[in-house]
Amino acid sequence: MDKISVIVPVYNAERYLKRCVESILMQTYSNLEVILVDDGSTDNSGKICDDYLKVDSRVRVIHKANGGVSSARNYGLEVAIGKYVTFVDSDDWIENDAIEILYNLLVKNKAECSCFSFYIDKKHYIQECKQNGNTVKVLDSSTAIEFALSNNKFSGYVWNKLYSLHIIREKAICFDENISICEDLLFNIKYLVCCNKVIYNNIQKYHYFYHEESALKSKFNSKKLSVIIAYEEISKIVELFNDKLLTNTYSSLVSICIPLLIQAKEFEGDNQKYIDLLYKIIKKYFRHVMFDKTKMLQTKLYAVMIFISPKMFYYIWRKAKNIKL
Repeated sequence: MDKISVIVPVYNAERYLKRCVESILMQTYSNLEVILVDDGSTDNSGKICDDYLKVDSRVRVIHKANGGVSSARNYGLEVAIGKYVTFVDSDDWIENDAIEILYNLLVKNKAECSCFSFYIDKKHYIQECKQNGNTVKVLDSSTAIEFALSNNKFSGYVWNKLYSLHIIREKAICFDENISICEDLLFNIKYLVCCNKVIYNNIQKYHYFYHEESALKSKFNSKKLSVIIAYEEISKIVELFNDKLLTNTYSSLVSICIPLLIQAKEFEGDNQKYIDLLYKIIKKYFRHVMFDKTKMLQTKLYAVMIFISPKMFYYIWRKAKNIKL
């Protein structure tokens, strides 16, 4: 059995951390290295990490100054010793055969990356994706990138995939610590370019815990505009493939800029220069949304309204949300 490194970035996750770590330690695939990277937590997360050192020799703990999730993941990649590597976020959890499924998918198919689907765990219920049976798809590099950019359960996340640590190190792939939104998508695109074969199984084995205060839903701040940098980097990579991937890239960027625009308008403060930038990006790339079959009709309507009249869009949006004008 090959060793698999499981990297868990931890920051102030004391409420959920035990559930997360226990789900990893109880995996049917046992040859694991569990790297808990305490990213400067100010609650009891660090102590909880240290407690696991005493009960399972597979656990490694790193305490570091706070630098963000990308910094924590990069640190984990630096010290990992497994042949393969996967990620689990500290407030999420995985089913007990999750890693075994990823490993078998990758090894049996002689692939460079394997992936499965996931549940979205909300406060009062679990959202399932629609699927027909247990479907396995063999993807080439271009198709895998298209899947990562599209709105499906392959997604651009890193926590539902298994990677070759050799490829990551040979190609010097890491997380951009200056990007706070879609840093995982950029990491995936850089990695998928290096793949000849990617295996996707639509079976759901990862439980993503949905927070209302997630990055895209929290209050606006200028760091969120780093998503533009992420997509600029992605566009440079995908333009080497075909126009469809470039359309997917710009369409996804517009889809993210629309809620950021609303946040910037709603949030108190002098955000006009950021609002102008978001308007500019949406207007520049809105036509790509029209040609992207994966985008919802609502997103397309919003993009058209912003292109025609930003004031009209914002007026209609506030009316729809029953906000007093």
